[in-house]
Amino acid sequence: MSGKRKAAPTTSASSLKKAKGSATPRHQPTISQFFAPKPAPPAALSAASSSRRPASSTTSPQSSSSKENTSGIPVVALKTPPSLPVTPTPHVSPTETAATTPPPPFDVLDVMDVDSPPPLARRSRRGPLVISDDEDDVEHNAAIPLELPPPPTADKRAEPQPSKRTQQFKFDRRAFTTGPRPAPPTQPPSASTERDETRSRFLAKFTVQEVPGARIENEAGSEVEDESRDDVVGKPLAKIKRTTAASKKKSQYTPLEQQFLEIKAQNPDCLLLLEVGYKFRFFGQDAKDAAKELNIVAYMDHSMYTAGIPTHRLHVHVQKLVQLGYKVGVVRQMETAALKAAGDNKSAPFVRKLTNVYTKGTFVDDFETETGIIGEPRASYLVCINEELSTSGGDGAHFSIVAVQLQTGDVIFDEFDDNHMRVELETRLMHVPAAEIILPANPMSDVTEKFVKHLCEGAKGDTVRVERLKDSFVDHATARRALSDFYEKPLLDEGLRQEDGTILGAEVYSQALALPRRVIVCLAALLAYLQQFELQHVLRLTKFFTPFSSLAHMILNANALASLEVYQNSTDGTERGSLLWVLDHTKTRFGRRMMRKWIGRPLVEIGKLQERVDAVEEILLEDAKETPLIRRIKGLVCQLPDLERSITRIHYGRITPQELFNTLLALEKIATAVPADVSSRFLSPLLAALYSALPRSRAVVARFKERISEAAARKGDKIELFADTDAWPDIGEQKTNIVAVEDELQEHLRDVRKEVKRSTLAFVTVSQIEYLVEIPAAQAEKVPKDWIKISSTKQYSRFHTPFVIDRIKARDRYRERLVAACDAAYREFVKDIADKYELLRDTVQSVAILDCLFSLATVATQPGYCKPKFVEDVTIQVEEGRHPIVEGLVADYVANDINMTSEKRCLLITGPNMGGKSSYVRQVALIAIMGQIGSYVPARSATLGMFDSVHTRMGASDDLARGQSTFMRELQETSDIMRVATPRSLVILDELGRGTSTHDGTAIAHATLKHFVQNIRSLVLFVTHYPALGEVEREVGGGQVVRCCHLGFVEEGGDSQNVVFLYKLVDGLASRSYGLNVARLANLPEALLAVAERKAAKLESDMLARRINAKGTQDRGYEVLKQALAAGADADSLLAAVYAARSLIARTL
Repeated sequence: MSGKRKAAPTTSASSLKKAKGSATPRHQPTISQFFAPKPAPPAALSAASSSRRPASSTTSPQSSSSKENTSGIPVVALKTPPSLPVTPTPHVSPTETAATTPPPPFDVLDVMDVDSPPPLARRSRRGPLVISDDEDDVEHNAAIPLELPPPPTADKRAEPQPSKRTQQFKFDRRAFTTGPRPAPPTQPPSASTERDETRSRFLAKFTVQEVPGARIENEAGSEVEDESRDDVVGKPLAKIKRTTAASKKKSQYTPLEQQFLEIKAQNPDCLLLLEVGYKFRFFGQDAKDAAKELNIVAYMDHSMYTAGIPTHRLHVHVQKLVQLGYKVGVVRQMETAALKAAGDNKSAPFVRKLTNVYTKGTFVDDFETETGIIGEPRASYLVCINEELSTSGGDGAHFSIVAVQLQTGDVIFDEFDDNHMRVELETRLMHVPAAEIILPANPMSDVTEKFVKHLCEGAKGDTVRVERLKDSFVDHATARRALSDFYEKPLLDEGLRQEDGTILGAEVYSQALALPRRVIVCLAALLAYLQQFELQHVLRLTKFFTPFSSLAHMILNANALASLEVYQNSTDGTERGSLLWVLDHTKTRFGRRMMRKWIGRPLVEIGKLQERVDAVEEILLEDAKETPLIRRIKGLVCQLPDLERSITRIHYGRITPQELFNTLLALEKIATAVPADVSSRFLSPLLAALYSALPRSRAVVARFKERISEAAARKGDKIELFADTDAWPDIGEQKTNIVAVEDELQEHLRDVRKEVKRSTLAFVTVSQIEYLVEIPAAQAEKVPKDWIKISSTKQYSRFHTPFVIDRIKARDRYRERLVAACDAAYREFVKDIADKYELLRDTVQSVAILDCLFSLATVATQPGYCKPKFVEDVTIQVEEGRHPIVEGLVADYVANDINMTSEKRCLLITGPNMGGKSSYVRQVALIAIMGQIGSYVPARSATLGMFDSVHTRMGASDDLARGQSTFMRELQETSDIMRVATPRSLVILDELGRGTSTHDGTAIAHATLKHFVQNIRSLVLFVTHYPALGEVEREVGGGQVVRCCHLGFVEEGGDSQNVVFLYKLVDGLASRSYGLNVARLANLPEALLAVAERKAAKLESDMLARRINAKGTQDRGYEVLKQALAAGADADSLLAAVYAARSLIARTL
């Protein structure tokens, strides 16, 4: 509403029609009526219409658009088909036309032929004027006098041809003399054609197009922003003004657009959302990008493209944009309408500032929607990488990394040397999946740049964002100073004193600066980046800094994770069919993250491993007894939210009241679930320590929870959130001011009652407008002149008195100050809770470990699982072991024994294709890993030693991105294993040497096997199709170190085409691989298989013949040497005999 008393009503064109119109009533046209085809007008009616129209009605739009409108009323001339002749007449003014030409009757105007819905007609004595309803029809809506154009010249261009619809319903002068004009023949349009034409007409009518070079201005000449503009309330309607040469000196952008451009210039890499009223809007290229990604509409408004989203959907669209790799900035209004109206800048746009910036690795504000919590992405780490090239030359390099998971507060750091394949870097990024990678602005080495590009493009179902920082990777001295400034602040903050009086910052400061030199450089760059998002607090507590490489954990490299399908299967990249799928039965999100860490980092200390397995065993026993302590916590973890993420958001100060209350409520349930002396009730030291940590936060959580109101917290109401506001007196003061204003309004109601002489009058609220004085419509003229009419109906009119308006403005100001005071109080309250972050984090960690132990106990209850026995020796002895993944997908899995020790440390496995060789060696590795995680294993019994690493070389694949062939990749992976393997490593080599010729492959496989067995002395499972490698059994240890075995099979009826696989490991070498049987299973043509069988038979016969000949040649060579020795030949003759024998023997090899 304008806030001013309405003027007397004016007579509109429609009311004039009602006053003068015919008996037939006129109705407002609808869209369906507009789309319906119009019938041709009757000839008599057309003739009457044309006879009553003035001669000026034939004026063409092109010539009349340049004339001035002397009447001040916007008019449009009727269109004349170019095919009709136009007789020029002398110039006649509109006044003379009105005086000499009577106005047409209303029934004639009702059938006016135009290409639009029935237009608004205004009738006066000056002549008929028609105004088009289309606001974009600038040419027709311009001020045009009804005059004839000057005579056309010979060189004038022909007018554009009218549309089909215009041709059908155009006015025809020949109707006066030749009778009715016959309707043109029409063909029934097809459904698709009619639908397309209907859609085109609809878009042409109802799609608003901007006038080029135009902008909206109000009557005062200042630019207005848009429908949700800042200061448009109470302003006159806007009008379109064309840009002239004089106006070009002014800025072509509105104040809102200028504000956007200023913020964009400061943040050119951000996709900006500006808060405008109840929307967030994109501008310029940002609007086009957002429209493409969010499936919304971008349209031209003023001088820029724009697109908008509702305020309540902000977090949904922001998360979608950051997951697509955009850097998104949110610009909010820093003042409200009430405070702005009372301030000095009431005529200026709202003050806006960039308040939040999000990227894929830093989006921690909101992961919840109306339908629940959005699934956590697989990649969630923000990884900072720095590279120093090797001084020895080549493509080797030294790397330092710092990775932070902002949702949980975990920080992982490491420094390492890497070869030209970047295997170590790949391993770390497999364990720490990156959502965003921070790199120096200057390009790194070509090998590393190719690897990063391959990583970003090769992510399955997800993308990795790369951010390059300028001037953030500095030298060690500068980085150390930056960290000193950051960590010294807690030393001066008395609020961070611990209960024993020591300052927490001193310990943090010393731990941070004790990191390796290159890691400090990386940490300083990461700190500079996080400060842009105000998330630097995650680096404040170095207690949660974890080195990637640790002597207490086994590190599975990237090849082992992929080959053994630890986190995801190799078929479609999903979790089903992986080791994580087998072991993960956790109930909480933070427990699931803990289980993933356990699987990727098995234990190598036998003491800690035994504690974990004993804890799982005790949970099984106590659960069978239905012990309340176990049952209570197992039921509780099913109800917990993501507490790890929630307390981290408390640490950032970005938690909502609803989430805060739910977090405190969940922590209270945990703290009160067990008694304080619970530790004495368990035999397992690990269970006792975990249960005793739960009630430690009981007093702290209860103190915070009792300070807030549950009802207000669940509604997100910060004003009524605090039960006691004595700590924040400003809240009470503003509430008192609001109550005082409301009392004044009630006192004012008495004066209003006396004024209108109605003792029962009460204020009413309509459409959220409060304190309205509702007066019957008959008495509305009797109210005081200074009352402002707000709204009205047929029965009532509603007013605001000047006093009410003044008091409502004052109340709104107090409310805004109350909201600001409550926000400040809430931030202070959250900060008080954040000071207890370590205590709350320890409680949540204890619950996460319990959740993982419950999950391992669930695995142990499966049939056929046993508790492993751990020994210090390097050994693995398993009776009837099974593949943990395959047996969950197929039935009737055949169990096999495993017997490997430090003496019998090699299994040379041969056998037919598809006989189960790869499944067996994977089974051995997975049982070893499961045991060192602390899980029961699928076997009748198991005795496991402590392995420091598990290495695999399996499968055949090239890597074209790095320029590696299949065989090159095989040898490179083998070389990497040789470099890091130890006597306590478990090594699996599957079909090494198959990527080249038979002789080269056999030679390489033979030499590699002997190197692992003799020099490195690792436990090796070597799978091959080369029977010649069986000689290694005899060459190394005389059969005591290497054991030749194969997966059993049976030829039915002595026919090699009918082979039955037994999948049972037996001693001895397999003589054949039965590749033709696999070809038959692959449905190769029978004719092809027949040719292949004949060729295979010929090759085998040729080989056998060569062996027989070789045996004879070898015997002859020995015979020559024997005869020379027996004859007592001289030295020269004997030497010649030796050479001849050696030559004959060499031919056999």
